[in-house]
Amino acid sequence: MAIGDLITASNYNEIQSQTAQILGIGLNKFGYGQTLSSSQLVSSAIVDDIHMSRLKTDLTKVIAHQTGTNPVLTDVIESQNITDSVYTQYSGVSSTAFTNKFNIYELTQADIEVKLTSARNSIWGVNDGAPIITHNFKVVFDDVNHRRYFFNSGGQIRFSATLVSGTGAKFDEWVGMLNTTVVKFEHSSTLDQNNSVLTTIGNYDLTSDFQIIATRQGTGSYSENRYQVLARQTSDSVLQFKVEFNDADTGGSAEGFFGDEPVSGVLTSSISQRRATGSNVLVATPAYNIVTELE
Repeated sequence: MAIGDLITASNYNEIQSQTAQILGIGLNKFGYGQTLSSSQLVSSAIVDDIHMSRLKTDLTKVIAHQTGTNPVLTDVIESQNITDSVYTQYSGVSSTAFTNKFNIYELTQADIEVKLTSARNSIWGVNDGAPIITHNFKVVFDDVNHRRYFFNSGGQIRFSATLVSGTGAKFDEWVGMLNTTVVKFEHSSTLDQNNSVLTTIGNYDLTSDFQIIATRQGTGSYSENRYQVLARQTSDSVLQFKVEFNDADTGGSAEGFFGDEPVSGVLTSSISQRRATGSNVLVATPAYNIVTELE
């Protein structure tokens, strides 16, 4: 066996503990919920090639999940001393993974999955008895740890909407507002379609009261209209979201007449998720349950 003359059990345990916080059960904002190959050593243990191989397996899973590529980590061979440079290399990779704990390489390590759609075919608006229509649903996790693993591993709940087959200036305004909007709710913030921060409200910031996590407002004479997403937690394992389509515009001379035209067309609200599904980190999907449809 390789003799751990420069890397002590204590040194090894520091790296292994940091790696385990990310890949394993972890706590709070740490933990993907995966099974570890490595484990802590007793203080008198001699670190050998088998220990280092198991640690490399865990570190490789974390980095590949985060970046899509395997890290450069030296293989420790039987009967070979574990040098200080090898310790520094492994420690550096672990620290990088720790810093980038929420990262996920979406192209190969995740799936984008449509979970819910709700459509409305009838007209709506402030003067048509339905100024605000809402798509209301819950996301149900197995338990609080499942919820942590989902978001810690890069999971997102995504919101989008489309409006088609209508007519008029108000229809065109809503189309422009909705068809360019994607909302991404993640661990500690909510992002837009360009990954710019909309609000600093994410999974770890929810309370029992609804909070606005995203708003897209109309323009010009339709500036009162808005698309809005609200979120809360009803328990440690259940999140609830409301997607609101608020046709608050009441019309006026600026629109060429007094009174307000309805919103026509087929409105569809779509909910999808980004979930860790790669060979390195796999987190089960939560359940998505409708509370109220758009109709």
